[in-house]
Amino acid sequence: MIPIVDIAQSVGVTEIDLSQWDADFVLGSCVKWLCGGPGAAFLWANPDIIEQCLPTDVGWFSHADPFEFDIHDFRYAKGVLRFWGGTPSVIPYVVAANSIKLIAQIGVDQVRRHNLALNQRLLDSLPEQVAICPVLPELRGGTAVLNFGQQQSAV
Repeated sequence: MIPIVDIAQSVGVTEIDLSQWDADFVLGSCVKWLCGGPGAAFLWANPDIIEQCLPTDVGWFSHADPFEFDIHDFRYAKGVLRFWGGTPSVIPYVVAANSIKLIAQIGVDQVRRHNLALNQRLLDSLPEQVAICPVLPELRGGTAVLNFGQQQSAV
């Protein structure tokens, strides 16, 4: 079994410590809490297993010699580059890089405190049975999940 952790719904609004997991891969996108917009994603791979991995979705950047352009002689790139794939769209990564830099300057702990305060304000204004997410802040992620049933309005 290959342990994979998807942190797309938590990175940027909760502290992430890879050393607490025995994961082979940690992945996510920059869309949600990293404010990066669609199209930018990331992958961390355990350095101890990278050379054993043979990704099936490859592109010219995952080739050992990407400018060889020989599809009949594919050799995986050394290290994590074997996961890269083809030519990425640059704009999402530029936006994501700047957004991640801003989040780092603000601090994830500050983002978390603000997020919890806003979620609590929302939850306090609604009947308790509407909340599907944990009511206790220490158990809640960044998203308040609500269910209004057949009701068409929150009021």
